[in-house]
Amino acid sequence: MQRKVMIACAVTGSADTPARNPAVPVTPREIAASAIDAARAGAAIVHIHVRDPQTTRPSMDPALYREVVERISASDTDVLINLTTGAGARFIPGVDDPLKPGPGSVATLSEARQTLGLGSARG
Repeated sequence: MQRKVMIACAVTGSADTPARNPAVPVTPREIAASAIDAARAGAAIVHIHVRDPQTTRPSMDPALYREVVERISASDTDVLINLTTGAGARFIPGVDDPLKPGPGSVATLSEARQTLGLGSARG
C-alpha cells in the first residue's frame, strides 16, 4: 500500500545559528530563497522563523516576516507557509507565582501578529 507523505521544512532550524552552521539563512531574502528551494525539492510546507539581520538572533519583527512571506508568494511556488508562534508565545511560570510570567517569558499579542495580514496559509 502506498502512503502519502507531506514534507515540512524549517529552513532556519529551531536553535541553529550561523556561528554553529554558516549555511543557516539569516536575512529575509536568504530565508525566502531557502524556503523556495525546499518547496522546489518537494517540501509541501515551510516553517518560518526570522532572524535579526544585524545580530542573527531570533526575532518576532512583523516586517521581517512580511518580507519573507511576500518573497515566497512572489515566487509563485506552491507551498504552505507556516509562521512560527514559538518565539512570540513562550510562557515560563514565575517562581513565586506560577500563574504570572517569570524571567524569559515573551509574548506577542495576537493583534500584533494579525498586522501581518496572514490569517491564511498561502505560498
